[in-house]
Amino acid sequence: MSGRPFWMVCRTPKHAASETKPQTRYESRAEATEAARRLANTHDAPFTVLEAVGTIHPDGQSKDLFAGT
Repeated sequence: MSGRPFWMVCRTPKHAASETKPQTRYESRAEATEAARRLANTHDAPFTVLEAVGTIHPDGQSKDLFAGT
């Protein structure tokens, strides 16, 4: 991972156990928002824009994606 922030889009969950499965990373919030609009109109369902804020490594350490950007 580049350590740069990114955004993803998923179908808005209906309950806590909903599977959302976002698959595509977007380089900007504007790109993700436009993709969410297209998906919402295509599927007649709400979609949510997600922002990645950190990465957790197997050793338990976390890395702030915004550090050093």
